[in-house]
Amino acid sequence: MYETIIVNQEEGIGQIIFNRPDKYNAFNDEMLEETGQALRMLEKSEDIKVITIEGTGKVFSTGQDLTGVDESMDHGEMIRLFYAPLIQAIDTSEKLIVAKVNGIAAGAGMSIALACDMRWMRDDAMMTSAFINVGLVPDSGHIFHLTKLAGQQKALEISLYSPRLSARESMDLGLVDDVFEKDIFDTECCARIDDLLGKPSIAIGLIKQLTKRVADSALSEFMDIESEYQRLSGLTEDHREGMMAFKEKRKAEFKGK
Repeated sequence: MYETIIVNQEEGIGQIIFNRPDKYNAFNDEMLEETGQALRMLEKSEDIKVITIEGTGKVFSTGQDLTGVDESMDHGEMIRLFYAPLIQAIDTSEKLIVAKVNGIAAGAGMSIALACDMRWMRDDAMMTSAFINVGLVPDSGHIFHLTKLAGQQKALEISLYSPRLSARESMDLGLVDDVFEKDIFDTECCARIDDLLGKPSIAIGLIKQLTKRVADSALSEFMDIESEYQRLSGLTEDHREGMMAFKEKRKAEFKGK
């Protein structure tokens, strides 16, 4: 079904794997279209609670495939057609989307990792902005998310100098949530995901959207939004199950309803 990515669905997890290893998982039009299609398909599935994004081999993604770029290319149009819809789909998804940064994440590859809700990084992986090196501004929401995560001044510095950020440096800057040694990377990621799968998925989706409303809301407006989201979560079967489990002193069995 897919030529440039691998998609797996198993036990509540939707997995998207960039799969152009001969091109260091760089994006072409087909890969961007297929990634968007896969995200939309997984978003619609009631069985999927968490979506992970990673790359084949030792590379997450090196960003746009520059071998197909020529002087006549309209870079802005490419963002509008391919990258912007993908980044916005990640942002508005009701699922929790996790970037498993298993290797180098450069350019738009770094942008997509930063756009995800959580980022876990292998200890031998690295990130680099790279756009400035080819005379371009960072795109695909790069500066937007970089500023939110690391602050305006650091976002400027990283965008201008494009340092090669190690996993530990990325974590110190707040760009990733955790770093795991390469030998236990997949095991630790699976353990974190298993923990999330045991939690109420509707509440997870509402928490995701609520955290995104903080920056553009006054406190009074935010409290109104919070009240509405709490009303919605209070109507779920998972809330009733959680309360029952608390009273019966047992572990809750949430069903995402």
